[in-house]
Amino acid sequence: MTDHARAAIEHLCDASRFQWYAVPLLLLVLYVYAAEVQRRNRNVFFAGLALWGMDWFNEVWNALVFHCTERAPVWGASGPSAYRIPVGLNIEICPMFAVMGVAAAKLLPPKGLRILGGSSGRPTDPCSSWRTRLAVAGGAASAGCWPARRCCSAPTASA
Repeated sequence: MTDHARAAIEHLCDASRFQWYAVPLLLLVLYVYAAEVQRRNRNVFFAGLALWGMDWFNEVWNALVFHCTERAPVWGASGPSAYRIPVGLNIEICPMFAVMGVAAAKLLPPKGLRILGGSSGRPTDPCSSWRTRLAVAGGAASAGCWPARRCCSAPTASA
C-alpha cells in the first residue's frame, strides 16, 4: 500500500476528527435545493442530484479499485478533512458537487436561444430532433411514418 493510500484510509469515517465548519456547508446545500423545490424548478433540482450522483458513482468505483488492488485508489483525499467518507471523498468535496450541479443547470442557455445564428443544442419542439430531420429528408413524412406524421411535413421546394 502506498503512503498516500495509507494516509487516506487512516482517518476514514473517523467521527472524532469532525469539524463544525462542515455544518454550514451542509446547510448551504440544503438551502440551494430547498429554493429550487420552492420555485418548482424540477429540472434544475434533478440536474443537481444527477451531478452529485455521478460524483458518488465515481467514488464507488474508485473505492472498488482500491479494495481490489490493495495498493492505491485512482485518486485519494489524503489531506486534512473534517470527515472522510470513502477514500477519495470528504465532507468538503461533497457539498461542492451538490451545489455545482444546480449552478451548472442554471447557467444553461434558455430554450430556443440562437448563438451566432445556430442552435443552442436544446430543441424547443419535438420536430427539431435529428430523427425527425432524417425521416423528413428521407421522404418518411409523405409515407406517414411516426416522427413526421406527428408534427412535421416534408420540405417543399421553393421556386
